[in-house]
Amino acid sequence: MSGLKRLPSLPHAIEFTVTDDGPGIPERFRERVFGMFQTLKPRDEVEGSGMGLAIVKKLIEIQGGKIWLTEGQAGQGLSVHFTWPYSKRESTNVIDGKFAAG
Repeated sequence: MSGLKRLPSLPHAIEFTVTDDGPGIPERFRERVFGMFQTLKPRDEVEGSGMGLAIVKKLIEIQGGKIWLTEGQAGQGLSVHFTWPYSKRESTNVIDGKFAAG
């Protein structure tokens, strides 16, 4: 599940949300996963390098956005939210009640 929405409190940004139904990340570790080479499991138990969310966070912040994690729907999985700056020079189309930049 994913979504886009314009935020009245941030008129020059669009909020994106991507939600999965995986095991999630306990709240106490949600900031840690944005650190370079950080994983929640030992290296021999995980396929990832621990760089993905760190790189994404850096790219979003360079553009002036923010990223954060919340619990997924119905207490299952994880939702990744981020804002991306929007300017009047860019056009926004509404598709099925959701915003799509383009």
